[in-house]
Amino acid sequence: VLAFGSVAGVGDYAASKAAALSFAESLHFELLVSSSAGVKVTCVCPYLMDTGMFAGVRTRLPFLFGPVKSSVVADHTISAVSCGKFLVILPRWFHFLVFLSRILPLKALDELSILLGASEAMNTFKN
Repeated sequence: VLAFGSVAGVGDYAASKAAALSFAESLHFELLVSSSAGVKVTCVCPYLMDTGMFAGVRTRLPFLFGPVKSSVVADHTISAVSCGKFLVILPRWFHFLVFLSRILPLKALDELSILLGASEAMNTFKN
């Protein structure tokens, strides 16, 4: 979900995810105008996954912001590809956070980030 907004400590990673999402959108539209019947693009945007890539990351509210199981991401990816769905955001309720990130002013997002501890989550990251 860092394709939709970043926090402290992951700017380079978030930028690469935003670029991947933008590329997927561009590819979708290229396929649309070229009449490439049956060729679809699926972009999967999970939150932290339980793969160990972000080992040590601690969130203030782990019951809301805990890692997503890789098996759940795999299941949703297979389902989305099977039905031609373009975008998968996991956990699903993060659609709401993405929506908020698009409508709230930056100052409100700053306060929300501080409240949720988002900008401190990477402080315990083990690379």
